[in-house]
Amino acid sequence: MKKRQSRIVFNNTSMLDVIFIILIFFISISRLQEGWLDIRLPESEDDRQGARPSSGETLVISIDAEDRLMANRRALRNEQELAAVAREYASTGGAEAPVRFVADRASRSGTLVTTLKTVSDAGLRNISFGYEPKKEKR
Repeated sequence: MKKRQSRIVFNNTSMLDVIFIILIFFISISRLQEGWLDIRLPESEDDRQGARPSSGETLVISIDAEDRLMANRRALRNEQELAAVAREYASTGGAEAPVRFVADRASRSGTLVTTLKTVSDAGLRNISFGYEPKKEKR
């Protein structure tokens, strides 16, 4: 009588599917984690304020050229999320808690006005704007 040898077969197909899904997941998450907006600030002759980074507990609201919003480097999906962040910030810091707007020069003014209204409706009043000091032409 001949002994039958059983051979173990390892199926790689499902493992490759899982690895491919994990790869797609990490690629999409890495783009979300970048979090920085490419913002070209408007210029001004007045260099008192400039585009220096804010200090302390300042709420920095950024608007890029595609009108995407961020609050302290956290991406916001819509105005309702901004309103929630502003209300929370106002409840902890009061009406005089500092807020700094940093908007790209190519962003729409309507977006800036809407976000400014959202922040002021939350009760925040100490608002400033970031800009680049104007460079002298030679």
